[in-house]
Amino acid sequence: MKFQNTAHLSLGSNRGNRQQQLADCVDYIHNHVATVVKVSGIYSSPAWGFEGDEFYNCAITIHTFKTAHKLLEDLLSAESKAGRVRNGSEGYTARTIDIDIISFNNEVIREEGLTVPHPRMQDRNFVMVPLAEIGPEWHGKAGRYQYRFGTL
Repeated sequence: MKFQNTAHLSLGSNRGNRQQQLADCVDYIHNHVATVVKVSGIYSSPAWGFEGDEFYNCAITIHTFKTAHKLLEDLLSAESKAGRVRNGSEGYTARTIDIDIISFNNEVIREEGLTVPHPRMQDRNFVMVPLAEIGPEWHGKAGRYQYRFGTL
């Protein structure tokens, strides 16, 4: 018997119709990448690491038979289809959609291009607060709560 993998993803957008970008991303992931089983509400947070419009963020739990590497590949493709343009030399910038793998089962992966659990998740309320909403294992790990203003 083959068991599905469980992953937690962090989604963010600060360009265009941010709420619609998140909703479209969740739909795309569910229809083309993995089964979405939980979705947090949407939270707002200031741009982190650069000057820009505030982000809308949420977290999702997915189930998949894919490996972590294949999942990453498919999520990068989803970002690209949503208009995300990556420029590795510029650092943090505004983006239509940003998808990060926060956890993949209970695995620790440290390879070029893929680090799981996400190495800076504990420093980012915009990751931890939505995660705490969808998963009891994340409660108590988030800092100051931000204003929740919507659901998908």
